[in-house]
Amino acid sequence: MKVAIYAGPGASELSVRLKTTWFSSLGVHPVRVGPRDITDGLLSQDFQLFVLPGGESRGFHLALNGKGFEAILAYWCGGGKVWGSCAGAYYLSRNCHYNDSNLQVHRELPEAIFQGTATGPYHKGLMGVAGVSVQLAWADGTLSRSRCFRDPIFTNLGPHDTALFTYPERQNSVGGVLCRNSSGSGLALLTSCHPEMAWCDGIEAMIPFWGGPPPDWRQGWETTKRKLWNVLSQ
Repeated sequence: MKVAIYAGPGASELSVRLKTTWFSSLGVHPVRVGPRDITDGLLSQDFQLFVLPGGESRGFHLALNGKGFEAILAYWCGGGKVWGSCAGAYYLSRNCHYNDSNLQVHRELPEAIFQGTATGPYHKGLMGVAGVSVQLAWADGTLSRSRCFRDPIFTNLGPHDTALFTYPERQNSVGGVLCRNSSGSGLALLTSCHPEMAWCDGIEAMIPFWGGPPPDWRQGWETTKRKLWNVLSQ
């Protein structure tokens, strides 16, 4: 699989690095791309997947709106696969509502891949500085775990959208959405969680008396990675 991962303005270098490491462990080596690469049509050069990582969606809008987003939309409409994670998911949503003490964003886009609403931050993180471990309930009944931080939940799903997983500990709010274009050829995956993160990437690693997460949490994180890879590689 040939993968492009956005590493320009708005992208979190940590998210880019962790996603790259995860893909590399699967034998896939992503190509880092920026706004100029996208507007120049790089995505049309045999990439099977384009990844918008975590970060700040405001930076995505400033760098990609206009020709950049048009290129992403054309790639998806032409049968390409897009994965928007956390901030990337906010960016791909028509309606975005973000209410935090430091930032309030309410916008509606004329064009988007996900026609519904992304609302956050839903999980603000432990002590506001690190991700929290949450349970995921997949559409096939599988339970797993992942890490969330200032993530969105998704509402107002359309006829071409499918809920991939929900958060049973949070009133079964939708945390992952599959979006197909009208022809059914393009696939977009929007996830609020960060499945590439390990337990030690969060605040738990700073608590010496805990000694790490329960074994079922570790197994749950690996299950999420496997389930996600099954979707991305299909």
